[in-house]
Order: sequence, then C-alpha cells, then structure tokens
Amino acid sequence: MTQNKLTFDNYSKHLNRLIPTPYHSLLDYDKIHTSYEEEFRILTKYLTDEEFAAKYHKNIFVEGTAPKDYLGKYLEFNGIEFVTTIRFFNRNPETPYVYLDYYSCDTKYFFENWIEIRRIIFKEYDVFNLNKIRLSLRTEDKNYFENFKPALDQGMYVAPIANLIKSEIHSKENLRIEKIEQMTKEDYVIYTEEYNKFRDANPQLTSIASEPLETINQHCQKDYGFKLYVNEQWAGFALYASIPEYYLYGYLVWDKIIFEKFRSQNLSVYLQNQGFKEYVKDTSGFIYGTIEAENHGSIKTAEKSGRECLFGSYFFN
Repeated sequence: MTQNKLTFDNYSKHLNRLIPTPYHSLLDYDKIHTSYEEEFRILTKYLTDEEFAAKYHKNIFVEGTAPKDYLGKYLEFNGIEFVTTIRFFNRNPETPYVYLDYYSCDTKYFFENWIEIRRIIFKEYDVFNLNKIRLSLRTEDKNYFENFKPALDQGMYVAPIANLIKSEIHSKENLRIEKIEQMTKEDYVIYTEEYNKFRDANPQLTSIASEPLETINQHCQKDYGFKLYVNEQWAGFALYASIPEYYLYGYLVWDKIIFEKFRSQNLSVYLQNQGFKEYVKDTSGFIYGTIEAENHGSIKTAEKSGRECLFGSYFFN
C-alpha cells in the first residue's frame, strides 16, 4: 500500500467525474463544496481513523483479520490513484466487498487498466476471501465495462426541481396534498403497518424499512413532509430532506410510500410533483435519491416523475 496522498482537491475532481455532461451547466459549484467536504471527511475516516477500524473489526469480525485490515487503502498503479474500503452486505462478515474510488484519470484510461487494478485489489484483501468490487459509474460511462458484466446495485435518480415544477400534472378533485409539521403517534402506527405489508410483499428489497418517528418529525419541521389524500382518505406519505449527496443539492427523497389500497394509480408521481409545485419556493436545486436495481416499481415511478439515472453503483466479480 502506498502512502496516502489523497487530497480534497483530487477527491473533488473524482466527484466531478460523476457529473453527467448536460448537468455541468446546471450546477452551482459553491453549493456543492460543502457536500464534497463531508464526503471527504467520511472517506478520510476510513483511511486514517484507527479507533474506527478497531470498532469495525470488533463489530464485524472476520477470522484471521486484524483491526488494521479494516482501514481504507490508498493505492497506485500506472499513474492511477485509487482508494479502497472494506464493506459488508447487511453487516454480514461472510459477504465482504470492496468499495473503490479512483482519481487522476478519466474513465476510459481507468478501464484500460481495470484487469490489473482488479487483480491488485483482490490480492490486497485476500484475508477477507473477497469476490466483489463495487464501483460508481456515470450511466454514460457504463458501456466501457459491458464485457465484464457489471451488476447494478443502486442507481441515483435525479431531476432539476424547476423541471418538475413546470411539468404538466393531471390533477383530480378527489386528490389533496397536505404539508405536515409532524406525524402523530396514531398516524405513525398506520404508516409502519403499511411498510410492513410492503416489505412482506417484496422480500427481495432488503433496504426497505420505515423511518423512526423522531427522524420523520425532524425533517417535517426542517424540510418537507407531504400526506396524500384520496377522497379524504390518507393514501400515502413522502418525506424530503435538504441533505446534499455527491454533487447534488436540493432535496433527497428520504422516504415515500403509497398505501396498499391505493397503489397502481400513478399517485406517487402526483404526490411528488404536485407537492413541490404547491409548497417548495426554492427551485434552484434537484430532487434525488438512490433506488435499488430490484425495486422496479420505484424506478418506474421515478422515471414517470421526470427523474433519470445519472450514475449508479455497480458490482464486479
């Protein structure tokens, strides 16, 4: 492993690499600086925080490893700088993978060196019996790697808020959206029951879960929580948080669910777009959120609402 030479400047360039070509002219680079700083802080923690590595090792212990094995690694090959961190599916020590970020080159040059980089990573992590590497790629760059059959894990679906505000929404008299400042305990019971039914019907969606009431109310007060009514019956809920991610700022889709009785009526699109049209004043940012590749319903809804997959996390064997 090479001495860590990662700087905020080259990390920022790495995140800029994930920006799709048409989006460069839409971004306010002063606004994304804060997001980049937080992303860099987290990555630096993986690379240098020995106390963090010791806790990580203790909580997800793999036979034959030491705490130092859980630190991130700064590596170089053929002029390419890259950082790797060990992760685990569902915190299971038997399902490790490496998350990879690369710097100082474009995607084409990285791809040309991919076979050797892959070999280096598997050798560095042989103590974990590793068999997967996770890499973030713009959708427009994925074609370089098609022969390696990358499997999409999650995609980042994005739309400029201004575009959604301008979009035509077919409103109906029986639909109503309410911005709430807090969710009651009684409503929370209904909300969690609906999530339980959805999760039971979709066991393949491993990350699906209801949010804690405290978290919901925190973002309802600070950001936007919308309740959807159909004929004055509560039919769904959406929560948006002003939390920047990567180069994106505006509102993260923190949570959204249409209740079982009201699904398959295109209500999720109405809930998002009409909610923003009625209540959100600052339209300079974006709506964004990651969606699992297996969550076909949410992907279809996101695309119907005007969001597109700009980049995603792909697994390579």
